[in-house]
Amino acid sequence: HFGSSSNLGATQVISMGHATSKKRQQKQHLRQTNRRSSMTVGDAPTGMQQFALSDQAGNTDMLRPAGLLRNEVRDAEDDLCNCVGDGPSKMPPPMVALVAHDSMKPLLVSFVELYKQELSCFRLTGTGTTCRILHSCGLQAEDIMVPSGPLGGDQVLGAMMTNGELKALFFFRDPLNAHPHMTDIEALGRLADVYQLYFSTNYRTAAALMEELYEKCVIQRSACDAEGQRWAEKRRTIREIRRNHMLRAHGRYTRTMV
Repeated sequence: HFGSSSNLGATQVISMGHATSKKRQQKQHLRQTNRRSSMTVGDAPTGMQQFALSDQAGNTDMLRPAGLLRNEVRDAEDDLCNCVGDGPSKMPPPMVALVAHDSMKPLLVSFVELYKQELSCFRLTGTGTTCRILHSCGLQAEDIMVPSGPLGGDQVLGAMMTNGELKALFFFRDPLNAHPHMTDIEALGRLADVYQLYFSTNYRTAAALMEELYEKCVIQRSACDAEGQRWAEKRRTIREIRRNHMLRAHGRYTRTMV
């Protein structure tokens, strides 16, 4: 009798274990489904998003990172073409974020003034100060709350990278001073590499990136010859224009943004 009771108890424990395991699997599946829905902006996640949701996400040593990132480049380019192409699959203009450390705000002002017309072809976002700079230059910013870096701005931008909403980031970093949230800055740069985002951290690279984006997203798809001629003329004289803008921007920033 004692043995029968023991066997019955063991059977109950096993049954309870199976039920608990089944509930755990259901909860895990629900979490994965929620993660997929939160990360996916278009009809399907990119290759990197699919990898992040897969069981192999923790086994990068078993894979070839270069091949994985090469596929992400292809997916990112295809996604960008959907943003600027024609037809029913066309999406809103690409989202571009502009941020700068406090000491680099004059460089940001110079950049925005120089490329104001080109930036107007994209959706723009940034921190509160950046958005005020954009507005002072006659540009509109998306209604997206991005706090300053120490208050979580890097995490907000990182989330926009992972869900595919952000296509380019212009980050005017201060390389001469220490920052309390340096680990967040490094994590943001790593995510830009993971998702193969257009990413610049200094003025000259930002200028080259802006010209690349404008030519790819606007000039190559524009039927207006006048715009192409305007852009060609601007590029021929852009070095002198850039130098003059940088000389004027510092004084204007200190007067208007204090």
